[in-house]
Amino acid sequence: MMRYAVVEAERGYTLIEVLVALLVISLGLLGMASLQVTGLKQNQNAYIRSQVLVATQDIVGRMRANKTGVLNGDYFEAASDDLINKIDTSCESAVCTAAELATYDLNNWKYRLQQEASGGGCITRALADKDSDKKGSVSDLAEFCTNSNDQSKPVVVYVWWNDSRYKNKEEAKDSSKDIQVIALSVEI
Repeated sequence: MMRYAVVEAERGYTLIEVLVALLVISLGLLGMASLQVTGLKQNQNAYIRSQVLVATQDIVGRMRANKTGVLNGDYFEAASDDLINKIDTSCESAVCTAAELATYDLNNWKYRLQQEASGGGCITRALADKDSDKKGSVSDLAEFCTNSNDQSKPVVVYVWWNDSRYKNKEEAKDSSKDIQVIALSVEI
């Protein structure tokens, strides 16, 4: 009897198949990492926005508690980018007048905005024009905040912060909208 040798094809993966699989997996992992970074940036942006809104609600509540200071115009001042170095404690252990309480409230509010959002704010009774969202620096924002105490106009709280840290590469190319501005008109 004759036996025929049957040659079987070798089984297994070739080196090229392994390299292609590694390339596909690597691209997938890079995409997942990019999504994670974008998600973290957007989460931080949402956190900053919420902190700004909480601080704004806080100053509005303080103004409602000190109506005399509001009527006297003690809360309304021109915008400045002066840094507040520490929390103001002047009215915590002493009796303050309405004007002193307004200064105390404004200093603590601005300190909180600087610490939590790297931003600032002001309170006025003058509404800005429609191009208010096109401001690019704090010096441009000074136009918003005038020392206006016209009782016929509503109280407007302006808050701003630099949003450039939370942008992706495409958004970062347009630096004209680095400063985010929120304007809140309230009744006191």
